[in-house]
Amino acid sequence: MKYATIAAAVIAATAGVAHAVDYDEAVGGDLSGDRLNPDAFTLDLGANTFRMDTVNANDFVNGDIDYFSVTIPTGLQLDSIILNESSAPMGGDNRAFIGLAFGDIMPVDPMFPDPSQLTGFVITDTSQVGSDILFELNGFTPGPIVGEQTLTFWVQQTGQDLTTLDLTFNVAIPAPGAAALFGLAGLAATRRRR
Repeated sequence: MKYATIAAAVIAATAGVAHAVDYDEAVGGDLSGDRLNPDAFTLDLGANTFRMDTVNANDFVNGDIDYFSVTIPTGLQLDSIILNESSAPMGGDNRAFIGLAFGDIMPVDPMFPDPSQLTGFVITDTSQVGSDILFELNGFTPGPIVGEQTLTFWVQQTGQDLTTLDLTFNVAIPAPGAAALFGLAGLAATRRRR
């Protein structure tokens, strides 16, 4: 009985998505425009969403470039980044650039871009909606990104039209941890039957 209680407590503690990020610029305000001081978020187990608008990439004074960083906590992994939306609400160009660099700043100056400093990047459009863009962002390296890691993102429109992006960062427990959790539950069930 004691083991069943412990197993139930462990499963209950890891099953919920109590603090997953749900960031929308329309509610939380514009994301940072400073590549050396991006808005920082800690991802949690489950779906973590970010919704942002970016516009006028050619105007570094009045344009809107967004920078944010996410930290994957120890014991979790980033499985995918799903592009839910890449649209131009006012018509026109619906593409956006998303760049990724490991660390808590964006090392690339958009005035003098050097893509070799990025881990990877993707140019989004409507044809990619619903697809996982992590592979491209992670420099075409397959598989998840396992925590403790901080990743910084650079998001900007590729032209002058307003573009809305919606991304879901799916975070999970790495397979060995999940297997151990299920093993613990199985052990508790076996003990209970005795």
